[in-house]
Parts: sequence; C-alpha cells; structure tokens
Amino acid sequence: MKKSKGKLNHIDFQYIIIPTILTPMLIILIITLYVIEFGNKPISLEALIISCLILFLLFLNSFSLTIGVKNEVLYASLGIGLIKNSININHIKFVEPIKVPWYAGIGLRIYNHSIMYNAKPGIGIKINYDKNKSLIIIPRDVDKFYAIFSDLGIRKIVESET
Repeated sequence: MKKSKGKLNHIDFQYIIIPTILTPMLIILIITLYVIEFGNKPISLEALIISCLILFLLFLNSFSLTIGVKNEVLYASLGIGLIKNSININHIKFVEPIKVPWYAGIGLRIYNHSIMYNAKPGIGIKINYDKNKSLIIIPRDVDKFYAIFSDLGIRKIVESET
C-alpha cells in the first residue's frame, strides 16, 4: 500500500460547549461568594485564588478540540495542546466508521478499547494503527477526513467487512 508523500494540511477546530459555558460561570459564582461573604465561614482569599486558578487551568485544557493532518502526522489535541495524541500517517493500517452515542461523553475518553477525542456525539472515525492500537476522532466533516485518508492510500473498512 503506497502512500502519498505530498504535503497535506487540514485542521478541524471545534469548541466544546459545556466547559466553555460552565467554567466561567463557576469562576463568577466563586468570586461572588467571596465578595458577599456567604455563610458562617466565608472562603479565604487563598482559597478563592487557588480554586479560580484550578478552574481556569481546566478551562484552558478543555475548551476546544483540534483534529488535524499536517506533514504526514494526524493529531488530536484538547484546549491549548497540553493533552494531545499524534500518529504518523505511515503507521495507520485502516480506518472505519463508528457511531458514538451521547452517553459516551465529550473530551478525552476511553471508549471501546480506544482513546477517543470528541466534542460532540455522532459518527466518527476509528483509526487503527501499530499493534492493535486505535484512536477515535469525531471531526465536524467526517467525509473530508475519509477523503484525506483515501488520498493517502489508507483503506476504509465498511461495516460489512468487519
């Protein structure tokens, strides 16, 4: 199976809605509780700073999902890129469609013995590579990624073959 050696770049960027909305709301709530001195033992300034910092760091690592192909490397990263996974295109054996239900969650998950990066439920791509390892991605435009894999000579397994 010969794969193309040309330079190929494609990036799929998605916001993950739940952390994007909930984290700033929690930070505002904590600051409000500090300002109004809620309860018998209001939180200290140190607790306020530490909790807001932790929530902000969680927000930076979970507000978006980027899936891309660049210079023969497929990568998926969350947030600012501290959590990421990359695969050399030459190591990919085959790809196959997979349906991910809503209850599988969003973000970085382990699903069906695979590492999954998703921002929404739906149809995704299971990428099988190196010694029975697999990665599941759910890009906005699944067909675009299938076209990229097809151009690279990577075989797509359809459900009747499995």
